[in-house]
Order: sequence, then structure tokens, then C-alpha cells
Amino acid sequence: MADLNQRYIQDTDPFQYIIFTSSSLTDELKSEIESSCISVFNHARFNVSGTKCIMKYRGSTPDTLKSYTSYSTSELNNIIQTSEWLGDEPEEE
Repeated sequence: MADLNQRYIQDTDPFQYIIFTSSSLTDELKSEIESSCISVFNHARFNVSGTKCIMKYRGSTPDTLKSYTSYSTSELNNIIQTSEWLGDEPEEE
């Protein structure tokens, strides 16, 4: 298990989310992200076109992620309710 940069993380700390474009993800950045984030790429949520993915972390923003916009859970929920993440057709139950 990654040490999460040896930060102390409490279960009560809210999750923060970052959206990455697939084109910005180098192997080095992926490695740094996976050591800092709770999600890993094989479990990440991708948009419909597969060009963006969401990673989540808890606690203070890791240095490698400070240049990206962080979103709260409510902000992310608003984003993923768009056709970019759901597609044009609503899913049938």
C-alpha cells in the first residue's frame, strides 16, 4: 500500500477529485498520481469519449497535483451529470 507521501489522513477528511485529460498522462505522471491518489487508473472513471478521467484523493493536495483544479464531491457530481460523462441518452434501468 502506498504511503500517500506519509501524510496523516483521517477518515473524516473529505475526498477531493481531479480530472485529467488522457493526453496529459505520461507514465511518470501516472506513477506519481497512483502513489498519491486513492483511485488507480484501472478503476478510474472516464468520460464517454475516453479522453478524461477522474482520480480522487483525501487530505492535503499532493505536490504533483497542485497545478490541477480540485473538485469537491458536490462539484464533481454536477460535472458528471453532463452528456460528456453520461452520453446523450439516459441509461435505462
